[in-house]
Amino acid sequence: DGVGGLTQEHFKSLRREGYAIVDGFLDMARAQRLRNEALEFAKSGKMPAHKFQFGPAHFVKPHIYEADMHDESMQHALPEFADLLFDDSLVHSVMASFPELQLEVGPRAKTLKLQYNAGSGGCFPWHYDNAGRPSKRALTCVVYLNPDWEEGHGGE
Repeated sequence: DGVGGLTQEHFKSLRREGYAIVDGFLDMARAQRLRNEALEFAKSGKMPAHKFQFGPAHFVKPHIYEADMHDESMQHALPEFADLLFDDSLVHSVMASFPELQLEVGPRAKTLKLQYNAGSGGCFPWHYDNAGRPSKRALTCVVYLNPDWEEGHGGE
């Protein structure tokens, strides 16, 4: 049940370009289990609406839903995603090639969120994932579970 599939070419791309695209990041069986779990949960109506803050005001992003895996109720509802939160194999793999990042292991050292876009214009415009200083984020990993996704659908 692999996570990663990172090669030396991926690490070279990370150093050279600042990013790497890893097709097959999750093995197909695990990706399918995650997708099934996500779709079932999204259809249940229990996934919280995505909320964000801009200055002192709080807003709900229409047609976007988000489960923060640090929420214990989300861990119980989404056990496949909870397993990812507690899986440090990717961190160990990256640490071996990028010790200067000083990555930490364990669930407190990472953020894992499941997001579901229900269509109808819901989207995430270009943004930064840092909520403020000091930024401790050293690595961002976005995994798309859309089996028919292709360039041009967005998220590149």
